[in-house]
Amino acid sequence: GTCFLQAGSYPGELPYATTVIDGESSVLVSDYLSGLFYKFSISTLSASASFACPLGPATYLGVTWNSDEDVLYWLINDQGSRYLVTSSSGGILISQTTVTVPAGVLTISGLTWNPQTGNYWTNDVQNDTYLELLADGTFTGASFGNPEAEAGGAGAYGLGLTSVLDPITGEYLLDIAVGPPSAQRTNQVVRVNETGTEEGLFFPLASINSLTGYITGIAWTENGSWGGPSEFVVDLDNNLVVEVPVPNPNAPSITTIVCSADGDDNVTLQWINPITYSSISISRDGELIDELGPGIESYLDEDL
Repeated sequence: GTCFLQAGSYPGELPYATTVIDGESSVLVSDYLSGLFYKFSISTLSASASFACPLGPATYLGVTWNSDEDVLYWLINDQGSRYLVTSSSGGILISQTTVTVPAGVLTISGLTWNPQTGNYWTNDVQNDTYLELLADGTFTGASFGNPEAEAGGAGAYGLGLTSVLDPITGEYLLDIAVGPPSAQRTNQVVRVNETGTEEGLFFPLASINSLTGYITGIAWTENGSWGGPSEFVVDLDNNLVVEVPVPNPNAPSITTIVCSADGDDNVTLQWINPITYSSISISRDGELIDELGPGIESYLDEDL
């Protein structure tokens, strides 16, 4: 993630909402206001001619491809009203549903579909939280906080989120573009589960991967131009769409392991889990002696 594979120039006005349409091997990027969107080839990042968005000129806050239904879902602000809209891959309007925004939520941005649950996620920008949304325009109440938020301090940064398949567990996770208040910008992508627990992958967004501007969208695909997982990140200031390779990482190691004996032939092992593992194997002299479930951070080996 610290490098980039390719970059494409955005031909429109303000690049914002983005998603990958895998069946077409294309990356869709929508203008924020004009009512136009473009498709980029995954293999070359060359842009198509413009397409008309489903509601014409409006504020397009997010878009995601639902491969089960073969439709695009759009999050749109049209003259102060928020809608969840479906369209064909070419932008032809299919349906329009009013979004019932929870009390206290001022601005929502970004949209991604979780194929595992069938639900959607968006970003409550002002409150530094991420919210789960149903196809009928209502919210489930599930949420988690921006991991870079500071209690009682300045707000964190972060626009854009995308669902990611973990090939080992089959679970769908979320990659979110975030940044601490001190950075004054979105400066990294972090992988989390739907409770906000970090899951071991992050990469910086900076000049090292040609992303120095205001990040507005991110879209994951299992089959990038190099044949493995990639993310396409939208840089509004520089009118760029950049492909970043994100190979599935090894799980990070446990840390701060302590081994202590009690003088009575018992040994206690204690450690810190940087993420929630699905299982932990305990071996002695190369022989497996036990398997622990997730979340455990100690083990008692008795009668040695």
